[in-house]
Amino acid sequence: MDARLVIYRPVLDGFDFPFQVDHPRRLNDLLQGLAEWADYADEVAPRTKVAVEHGLFGAWMHNLLPTIGHCLAVINELNRPNLGISIDVTPELIGKENLAESIALISRYGKLFHTRWNKHWAMFNGEMLEALFWLKEFGYKGWFGLPLFSSHGTPEKVVSEAIKTLKFGYKLLNRLPYEDLRMVFQSPGAVEIAQWQRNMLGEKAKRETER
Repeated sequence: MDARLVIYRPVLDGFDFPFQVDHPRRLNDLLQGLAEWADYADEVAPRTKVAVEHGLFGAWMHNLLPTIGHCLAVINELNRPNLGISIDVTPELIGKENLAESIALISRYGKLFHTRWNKHWAMFNGEMLEALFWLKEFGYKGWFGLPLFSSHGTPEKVVSEAIKTLKFGYKLLNRLPYEDLRMVFQSPGAVEIAQWQRNMLGEKAKRETER
């Protein structure tokens, strides 16, 4: 099919109870299967990348790869150039992980192959803006996956609005003075950060718009 990207998310692999699975054996099986898949893809479809995606739970109480850390440990051990990670915003938020930090961690190893936003594009806030900032900093050129349900509008309008919202985030980033932003990184104070955000996203952004 000449697909450029295939996403693997083991939502049907997991466990509910203590002593239900042999954890070392299960991990070995996962590593062996992913290695075979990556090597086969490299042989028959060298342009295709395989992205592993995490999820806290699915059919089971505990998923096979519940966090970004689990995914990255597996990916780095296998060390295949066509094997990377798809980051899903939903389990990041549910699991209380920081999206921007996870992006920075994966990008450190050059393994961010895909991002999946679900409905959370509509919850645009400081955390989402920070995530887009680091995607831009690391030069992310991959897809922004939008697996949406159109229960509150036609599919065309829902998808269109999602795309517009993400683009709006990048427009906000283009208004920010990056040198001032890097100075904020050095300040541990919540008050200073809140003042900067209000100033940059409020007053200065408003003046830029008026121009």
